[in-house]
Amino acid sequence: MKLTMPIAAFAGLAVLLSSSPSKAEENVFLSLTRSSEPARSMPTNISVITSKEIQRSGAVSLADALAMLPSVEVLKPSVPGQFSTVRMRGAPSPDDVQVVVDDQPQGGVFLQEVDIGQISADDIDRIEVVRGGASALYGPGGTGGIIHVFTKKSRGDRPFTSLGYELRSFGTRVQRAEVRLPEKHSDFHFNATTYRTKGFQENSDGNGFYATGGAGHTFSNGGKISLEASRMDNEAGDPQGTPIPFDQLNGHREKEPVNPLSREDHGNTQVRTRATVLIGADVSLETVFFVTLQDDTYDDPAQPIHNVVNKNVMGNDTRLFLPDHWLAGVSYERDEYRFAGSPKLYGVDWGGYLQKILAIGPINLIPAIRFDQPGIFGHTYNPRLTAVWQAMESLKMSANVGRSFRSPALTAMTQSYPPFPPNGGLVLANPQLRPETAWSYDMGAQFSPSTTSTLSVTGFNTRIRDEITSTNNFFPTSDSFINVPRAEITGVETEAVGRWGSLVHRVNYTFQHAVEDRQDSSKYVPIRQTPRHLVHARLTWEAPYGWELTGGLDAFSRQFNEEGNQGTKARGHTTLNARIAKTILGAELFLAEENLENRHYADAFRNGALVPQPGRTICTGVTLRFNG
Repeated sequence: MKLTMPIAAFAGLAVLLSSSPSKAEENVFLSLTRSSEPARSMPTNISVITSKEIQRSGAVSLADALAMLPSVEVLKPSVPGQFSTVRMRGAPSPDDVQVVVDDQPQGGVFLQEVDIGQISADDIDRIEVVRGGASALYGPGGTGGIIHVFTKKSRGDRPFTSLGYELRSFGTRVQRAEVRLPEKHSDFHFNATTYRTKGFQENSDGNGFYATGGAGHTFSNGGKISLEASRMDNEAGDPQGTPIPFDQLNGHREKEPVNPLSREDHGNTQVRTRATVLIGADVSLETVFFVTLQDDTYDDPAQPIHNVVNKNVMGNDTRLFLPDHWLAGVSYERDEYRFAGSPKLYGVDWGGYLQKILAIGPINLIPAIRFDQPGIFGHTYNPRLTAVWQAMESLKMSANVGRSFRSPALTAMTQSYPPFPPNGGLVLANPQLRPETAWSYDMGAQFSPSTTSTLSVTGFNTRIRDEITSTNNFFPTSDSFINVPRAEITGVETEAVGRWGSLVHRVNYTFQHAVEDRQDSSKYVPIRQTPRHLVHARLTWEAPYGWELTGGLDAFSRQFNEEGNQGTKARGHTTLNARIAKTILGAELFLAEENLENRHYADAFRNGALVPQPGRTICTGVTLRFNG
């Protein structure tokens, strides 16, 4: 598939832990250094998605919102409610990407399997992304990068309320509500989203509910305290792919499911509390305590199977901000897992980290190191060095080198089970699994022709040892977990974001070459589910009289569900999207169409099964906004 290189981008953003970001804070970035630093002093491997961009994209979940970034591939089966994952920079597994919401890790060091389709886009204020293994400060699991979601807080000094209702194809209805009540030193915020869908495939119907709320208070001495809680409930069918061969898919036949009866029910409760204490003029302490309680139920009357899985995560991260740009922190996390009444499994990781920001003329050096003790695997040190050179006002160059590691999941080491059809066979646990380690390198340049637009190019290389993956070549099993000796991903990403008059654009292109040296092969072979080329483009025209017209393009080259370009092939394809919105007083009315050409391709895989995507999707709705 021939792809041309479009243009790329980036824009700055706000801050956490304040009820109303000031103009001085709008161009800071937190997720690389865990402190508010000017975005211009950050390397080229970062991106920010604003709440306005999320709104214009029509995103329902985090999975929808991330689809516009370079080096990002979202595996998002069908309509809302089904399991969605994300991969970055060709990293072999979604577990190589760490997802964090307001400093609370989603999943866990030993649990993993984060479903980004269950994080509501309506609660997102902005998304910060660090691509590659440069985020050593966040601990295990960041080889592909880190996605940090900052949720909405109260803004300004007036109450704000919004209500939304949306109709989509396939019998999908979405309702939204948001309330923000700021006071002089306190704030309260609440968001809720519900949806119901008939689904694209048979047995892909579902309904879900997501709500989050919180309150915070700022003391006269500058200290802060906040408490937030969220609850997600989702019940949906699990069609488990389609039995129709790929070359026979025609937009209709793929609606037939592999399993017409299986159902999934997911519940997730998260609580986090945060406190900031000012110890002196240049010293402050910030601590976050978090708890996640997750219950997953799977039913298949045909087997019959009724499985209940409980996953619990609790932990703390405390960091001390010291004079001269020193940062020191410690963290603790305990993960618990119980499957169908079996004995409880658990893993504990504790760590510490240290960072220093050095400004030497136009050069910014950011060395950091993290120590982790991941349970039975002993200890590991993971250093990182970031360098940013502001060569001139409109040009900066940067480089990153960092080490990262990922622990095996508790399930991969201890749990054997029959996999979902159509795999067949048996999945066997491997108690001999070792953590995978990786060194990540990148170097890039960013040119800013104006204060409202940027163009960046970044080359990257990731070398993984003891890659954790699965294989279907070991008799008598069809799928077991192993360590692959080596894997290597090399590529280049371009990104441009900016504004030309009334036109707002975000365009990017990524080339990635991902191979691994497997135990069952004498040479490097392509890694599964890794397209060579990715293109994402969004263009918005802010027309007169309150009209907004947004166009989108997403293109992927071919990919396979087995290593070495074997197994089921998802052909390269391009989809086009369009959205038109009109603001009248406090109401926004919109009409959108996704996959305009109805180019229906099944390009997401789950458990080795091909999962069809919905065809042409029409969306319409209204959002009412009230300022107190």
